[in-house]
Amino acid sequence: MKTPLRCLIIEDSEDDALLVARYLREGGFDLVLERVDSPEAMRHALLRHPWDIVISDYKLPRFSGAAALEELKASGLDLPFIIVSGTIGEENAVGAMRAGARDYIMKDSLERLAHAVRRELHDAEERLRRRQAEAALKDERSLFSDLTRTIPDHIYFKDLNSRFVRINEAMARLFGLQHPDEAVGKTDFDFFSEEHARLAYESEQRVMSTGSPIVDLEEKETWPDGRITWVSTTKVPQRDSNGTVIGLIGISRNITQRKRADARLQLLSTALSSAANAIVITNRDGVIEWVNASYSTLTGYTAEEAIGHNPRELVKSGKHGEAFYKICGRPFWPAAYGRAR
Repeated sequence: MKTPLRCLIIEDSEDDALLVARYLREGGFDLVLERVDSPEAMRHALLRHPWDIVISDYKLPRFSGAAALEELKASGLDLPFIIVSGTIGEENAVGAMRAGARDYIMKDSLERLAHAVRRELHDAEERLRRRQAEAALKDERSLFSDLTRTIPDHIYFKDLNSRFVRINEAMARLFGLQHPDEAVGKTDFDFFSEEHARLAYESEQRVMSTGSPIVDLEEKETWPDGRITWVSTTKVPQRDSNGTVIGLIGISRNITQRKRADARLQLLSTALSSAANAIVITNRDGVIEWVNASYSTLTGYTAEEAIGHNPRELVKSGKHGEAFYKICGRPFWPAAYGRAR
């Protein structure tokens, strides 16, 4: 099967253009060819159609190979440019190659034209792949940069000695730095107290030596000014393309407010549980969700028995008339007060 080839040829001689076309077809190309011989015609052709390659004579009455090469560069298109000439001369050929021509072929050696075109098409495809890979990498870096710049979590990279290689802006603000680069080369010992820095260093060294990550570890951070903060931290080994551990990646989320709220809830729960009075907590429908120990002592119902019921189903004091209980609803257990013993 022949290889499709869209070729723009800069040539004033129609016979020479037909000769070039013959060698390309004989070389295995299914050819679409257009011949132009002026700067204006070349510019219009580049705009009208997509091309795979440009082949140009070096000397034309109204144009030149050097000028055609400049037109191609000005267009921004990355197309292989091959000079085919009978009078270019070695000095001009070297100059053209330095200017960006991919090859030059003498008109009496056109048998090697097809091979040169195939080589240049392959190289052009490789250049396209590299550009696409570089563009994808640039997009990934931009996305990563946007993520690390805007996310409130603290993101950091460390080397094998637990020195900071990179931190995000949220962590720079945490450390009181003007720019994340100020942390490069420093360690936790430069920012935290010895207590936390030592524990963090030891955990990071374990992660890097064993290759086993730490996920959602609650860390107590102690600061030189006496402050205490809490974070939920994930630390994973960073590896190179060969799988060798070259450092560590960490993400920490501040959970100080949550820890304080949990402590307050625990204190409140302790106070309610130990209160001498019976305390009942219900939902908005009046269904019991929690009772303290005194409730069980006073009513005889365990927490398991009470939770899920309405208080009126469990308690009948006998101090009201039957009309009161009819309004409140039929008692679940008709005890004088509390559960019958």
